Amino acid sequence: MVYTVALVFYVITGMLMSSLVGKFELPESARLVRFGISFFLLCLSIGIKGYFRNIVSLVFASAVFALTILSSGSIRELMILLAFMIASEDVDFDKVFKVLAISMLAFIILIILCDKAGLFAGYYSLIENVDRNVEGERVTRDYLGFDYPTMGPSLFITVVYLDGFVNRKRDLSVNELEKYVIILVLNYILKVRTDTRGVYYCVLLFVAGMLCIKCSKLIRTRFLKNRLFRVLVIAAFIGLILISLYIGYNYSDGSAFYRALNAKLSNRLLLTRDAIKEFGIHLFGSKFEWRLYGYRGTPDYMFVDCSYWNIIIKNGIVIFLLMTAILLIIMKFLMDTNDIVTAWIFMVIMVRAMIDPQLMNIIFTPFILLIGNAIRYYYIHSDILSVAKRRIRKRELMDSEVH
Repeated sequence: MVYTVALVFYVITGMLMSSLVGKFELPESARLVRFGISFFLLCLSIGIKGYFRNIVSLVFASAVFALTILSSGSIRELMILLAFMIASEDVDFDKVFKVLAISMLAFIILIILCDKAGLFAGYYSLIENVDRNVEGERVTRDYLGFDYPTMGPSLFITVVYLDGFVNRKRDLSVNELEKYVIILVLNYILKVRTDTRGVYYCVLLFVAGMLCIKCSKLIRTRFLKNRLFRVLVIAAFIGLILISLYIGYNYSDGSAFYRALNAKLSNRLLLTRDAIKEFGIHLFGSKFEWRLYGYRGTPDYMFVDCSYWNIIIKNGIVIFLLMTAILLIIMKFLMDTNDIVTAWIFMVIMVRAMIDPQLMNIIFTPFILLIGNAIRYYYIHSDILSVAKRRIRKRELMDSEVH
């Protein structure tokens, strides 16, 4: 319960600060208060459960904490992420994510209703006031009450992922089909209002994959037991990361292919190359602030949307390798536990991370918290830790006898 409260509080307050009222009325100290309350709740959760009796968690926590302190970028964000991961060791995410999905959906609706009621009209025009040409046509983007046009759709796809996770064991039914139709309709409306194409195509990809998985028993049974299939999934997972790194590092204005791809990706490749030149690649990251105000029409704009390059440039190679290891452990855990739906969610998240910077943000990617479950699973099932396994089982047996 404490963990659920901590997660919902952290996510909802983050959404509030991403709304127009949070952008213009909440002081910067509110972020420190949010961090302090969240961190306290997580420490309380860790203390109540006594997770640090698990030597694997202790070593993991110590290593990441040391790396976090050494990293010069986003220390506060990394510390809260670490605390969430440690506290998630044996969390029942079916229940936690269900509460989170309902809370996020309710708050999204509340913000949009406030927007339509005109409560945010005094801040600035809710229609993007710059000439943004897409394929030769001028496009205006609705903010929907958030400080970025893409925020609403990004939160929407997170709720869609959470719903898919919570209902992953359900077979395809009329109710499920109706739900997917509603998701697709909302997805199209958001694309028209905000011109957020990345979310639009990722939702289409997600729904198509879910329909295939739930319609085919072959995928859910025989494929998951096939070793080659599992290897291919992990290989594809790694391949997405490597492709992003290669394209971002080797972008050249002299290549017609790169120029065309860069135009399709709204200048993302050019920005990545320029960011590498300006900030460099360091072992433990760089201390700087992305220049975000350019989206209002100012010429000085610098932000890397690719999550992989964003992490490398801001947080450094060490944190990037650590995050990659965490993601691979989670994917292997999902394969070993035959959770193909969540594995598919992770694949879509990794595809979107190629053009989106939110991979390490719990608000948009709460699934990275599954690392806690994964560590506990391998801690119990690893032959190397057979002595520790017997100790945990003995303790659990004693606890059950007490109760």
